[in-house]
Amino acid sequence: FVALQELIRPAALTLAGRRDPLLPRIVARLEGTARAKPGLTYASYAQVRVAKHGFVVRPLINQCSALTRTASVADGFIVVPSGSANFVTGAQMDVDVFDWTAVAGG
Repeated sequence: FVALQELIRPAALTLAGRRDPLLPRIVARLEGTARAKPGLTYASYAQVRVAKHGFVVRPLINQCSALTRTASVADGFIVVPSGSANFVTGAQMDVDVFDWTAVAGG
């Protein structure tokens, strides 16, 4: 699912003539935790919501790529940069949003 959204979708949109095929990237306040991995930037399934002072992102509990249920309730990916940091509630994270309808509460 991550490959579909981050690689295949942009490639198909580029072939269709779209000038900006990448997912919209926003900055959101983390609600929960995310752990970086040395030498690996990765996408973590998440739910994104609009809050009073901007966007809030909550990582989903089960990040196993073989489970479709997690992907079905996600509306974005937290882009976790490589390194050894642990991100906790309140950290500012980059988020790629693929379902704006869910983010807006619709």
